[in-house]
Amino acid sequence: MNFYNLSVFCRVVQLESISETAKEMLTSPAAVSGHIREIERHFGVKLTERSGRNIKLTPSGLEVYKYALDIEQKDKELKEQLYHMKQPAQSVSIGVTHVLFNLLNQSLSQKNHPFISLELNLNPSPSFDTCKLVEKESLEFGLVSTRMIAQVYQTNQLEHDIIFSIPLIIICSPGHPFAGDRGILKKDLENQPFLMTPHAKKRAKFTQSGLTFLKNIVEIGDIETIKNAVMSGKGLFAILSYPDVKKEIESGELSMVHVQDFQFDTRFSIIYRKENQKNSEQIRHHLQKVMSHDLNQTSLLLSK
Repeated sequence: MNFYNLSVFCRVVQLESISETAKEMLTSPAAVSGHIREIERHFGVKLTERSGRNIKLTPSGLEVYKYALDIEQKDKELKEQLYHMKQPAQSVSIGVTHVLFNLLNQSLSQKNHPFISLELNLNPSPSFDTCKLVEKESLEFGLVSTRMIAQVYQTNQLEHDIIFSIPLIIICSPGHPFAGDRGILKKDLENQPFLMTPHAKKRAKFTQSGLTFLKNIVEIGDIETIKNAVMSGKGLFAILSYPDVKKEIESGELSMVHVQDFQFDTRFSIIYRKENQKNSEQIRHHLQKVMSHDLNQTSLLLSK
């Protein structure tokens, strides 16, 4: 048995006809049947049975078909991977928010990342500054908050596509009574002291932010200071993106507050000038692959 046998079998299943498959593949029905028999001999099972003029799968045939489809997909992905490996490395400059910089650097340092033929130069900067740099052609692409490009930095010079979202989580010190309590509601947090950066505090005032229920917000200049203040055990809270607090949560220095009626995330878009639209599709596809593992891990953590 070989890969071509499986390809022919898949086409027979999709067309529900040996004769139609033979016509499409410019061969004879006997040759097509021979491919099916070869698979049957290999596995020692019957794959198909007659149903009038058409054929239908046996239970064993259905299982073989599922695996054959998976093999075809793996073959396609491998060919694409090998093709990109042959291409000369292309250097691409991408502006990213500080939230994403460390997370992307960690993912890209792994040997199995998908950027085989791309050398990514990550430039950490706030979303607004990244928008300016891409518009001025100082950067080719940017990863910025969707709200920034859609509502704040409005321009007809840049295109943008949403590519993923990262959850925001409420944190407190491990010794706080709310840590690990799954019965918390938003109303329980209304008057609690929350620490936020100036940008986050400004965003919290908008209805669409979902954070207007907070009545006691204290402005702190940077994320590290916020984390240290919350860890001090003085009853303080903060809302930060998961990548910002991943290390401290895993080490037990911070705890998540599970709020039954609160779920919020930050959406991120890739931005680019119109002439870079074609290249943006490849970048977007690969960035989604790079981020998928970390974001899946986040979902698992939040569901625990």
